[in-house]
Amino acid sequence: MTNEPPRGLRANLTKSYYSDPINDPEFFDDGAENTTFQRLIYGLCFFHALIQERRNFGPLGWNVPYEFNESDIKISVRQLKMLASNCGAVDEIPLEALIYLTGECNYGGRVTDARDRRLLLCLLTKFYNKELIQEEEYKVCGVEEYQVPSSSTWKRHLDHIAALPLTAPPQVFGLHENADLAKDHRETEQLFSGILILEPQLGSSVDSDAAGIVLDLACEILARLPPLFDINYAEEKHPLSYDQSMNTVLKQELLRYNRLVATVRSTLKAVKKAVSGECLMSDEVEDTYLSLILGRIPSAWESRSYPSRKGLAPYISNLLHRLKFFNRWVEEKTPDVYWFSGLFFPYSFLTGIRQNYSRKHRIPIDRIYFQFKVMGKEVEDIINDCIKPNFVELPEVIEMLPTPNMRGQYQPLDTDLEDDTLSLSEERHIQTEEKSDGNSLDPVDECLEEAGSEESQLASLSDAHLDSPDDVIYKMIPRQAEGGTYTWVSSVNDKCIPSLLSLAIDPRID
Repeated sequence: MTNEPPRGLRANLTKSYYSDPINDPEFFDDGAENTTFQRLIYGLCFFHALIQERRNFGPLGWNVPYEFNESDIKISVRQLKMLASNCGAVDEIPLEALIYLTGECNYGGRVTDARDRRLLLCLLTKFYNKELIQEEEYKVCGVEEYQVPSSSTWKRHLDHIAALPLTAPPQVFGLHENADLAKDHRETEQLFSGILILEPQLGSSVDSDAAGIVLDLACEILARLPPLFDINYAEEKHPLSYDQSMNTVLKQELLRYNRLVATVRSTLKAVKKAVSGECLMSDEVEDTYLSLILGRIPSAWESRSYPSRKGLAPYISNLLHRLKFFNRWVEEKTPDVYWFSGLFFPYSFLTGIRQNYSRKHRIPIDRIYFQFKVMGKEVEDIINDCIKPNFVELPEVIEMLPTPNMRGQYQPLDTDLEDDTLSLSEERHIQTEEKSDGNSLDPVDECLEEAGSEESQLASLSDAHLDSPDDVIYKMIPRQAEGGTYTWVSSVNDKCIPSLLSLAIDPRID
């Protein structure tokens, strides 16, 4: 038997009001003529429900999931009773002390992330304030339906809670409507993942029809896979150079893709042998077999792959497209236009761009910034408009990215940025060192190793699973424009609008 927490804001509020000591009439009805204590109790219960419901939004709600429970609200409501029940005027209520005890000690004791702690205190101030006490129809979250009840009785508070909407809009939690879409999408994925887990597993003998399908699929994928990249040949065509870090990036990417392709090929060959009865079916081979039937990426591939949410068929097509891009890079010169989404580990690429500029102009790399500008130009227009650009093509931009096209220009060290560049509200500078307030930005300046064994380069493969290329750019590009709005990418028939990013280097000496 399990006791799961209530689901929904209304259910959470109801549970809090039925819990001890709030359900005690002597505790709730303190005999005072004003309703200050009761209104603060409602605010505290609403706060308790709100921070629990934010967990359903995943990382959009909290950076780290926290297990807030009844003990937090019990100690908080007793402290509220002790400090606020006998206060006459509003000015006599020690709101700052209540915020500190509740936010920093009771609930804040579970919070480990600094930004989560700041958010927690910010949310708490919406419920522990003078406006909630004084205003008759105070809206706790700015939504019309969610007002503080004016009655002082426990029963009428419950009636007020029962009249609340069954499903709360994301604005109640301080989130955008898109957060609801992300939550629903994640819950749908979990549902279908559970359904796939309940699919019948392999028995003592392999079903002939399923075995035939898997055998044909394995043969088809093996036939489409190209041979491994020749690292020695790539080094001859693109030798490691102090002035060209992209050659190092290329070698590292080829090593990673060779490892992935070798894993795909070996597991498919093992599946073919197991289906044909030439060898036993191990756990890894069985997982690959089931994944091929269900159309999902096998676990053995995922452990050595770039981040991907695709199914099996689009994943294979995407992998072949990536291999084709790098094969063209090896056979030809270093490209002018890079496919950013095709990179296995985007941080090394970003560092390579900065290193090239740093060594060319003899500027310390920690003094170099990325500059972004949202534009409406296509690839050809931008190439013709810039001299020696470093373009990054984003044909598979996720829907949250601002776009459609992004571009910048090189700026010399001894001149300022042009006025028309500075006047655009979409421009931002991503600093690679700590700001004056002590908050550091995303680590785009990871060290790029230009020497070392193949094993040491492959040892960093696990880092590639931290962020997808789209996530890296989404972190670096500002979320909103000052004085303007962005155009957001929309997906039609699984094909997103092609997008561009030109990484402009802006050296600034502090």
